[in-house]
Amino acid sequence: MSTNALPARTRIAVVVTNYNYRDFVVEAVDSALAQTRAPAAVVVVDDGSTDGSADLLRERYAADPRVTLLCGPNTGQLGAFRRGIEVLDADVVCFLDADDRWEPGHLAAIGARFDAHPQVDMVFTDVRLFGNESHTIAYAPQPLDLGYTALATWAHAHWYGAPTSALAIRLELGRRCLDLPEAVAAPWRLCADNCLVFGASV
Repeated sequence: MSTNALPARTRIAVVVTNYNYRDFVVEAVDSALAQTRAPAAVVVVDDGSTDGSADLLRERYAADPRVTLLCGPNTGQLGAFRRGIEVLDADVVCFLDADDRWEPGHLAAIGARFDAHPQVDMVFTDVRLFGNESHTIAYAPQPLDLGYTALATWAHAHWYGAPTSALAIRLELGRRCLDLPEAVAAPWRLCADNCLVFGASV
């Protein structure tokens, strides 16, 4: 029996959350579908948009078997995250804001990390801004193993992560990070990516 077996291929799903970004959401979803490493699922959550987003998404993706559309009332970003991950069957979930887009090799790079390091629970990437702003939000000049972030967070009082579209997290950990009592969850209608960053860090 060979000891050089390839690592298991991590199943990566994508959750795209949208609220009134009709002018951008198709570009975001298409960037997820155009990945060189195809996602196991793409779930698009329209969070009660009033700008015609839901109709556009249905027109564009209702017949696409790669895309699951979840259109419902406005519950905020945290609620949209929860609705999206609730329906997933995957190992890892990547989140994508409706006004962002990925380069074609994004999931391949993320997947390679998870494939090679099954003990890793969260991976985050740099973010390159374009348009009105033009700069890069970067953590380190090269890939870096942060080790046990719970210990590092305790020692340095520093949270480890990045904005929404740069986050990839094991599905079960993501669900635990977003499973907050309603009294705690209320302030996170917006900036729910911080729930993932704070939760994963500890």
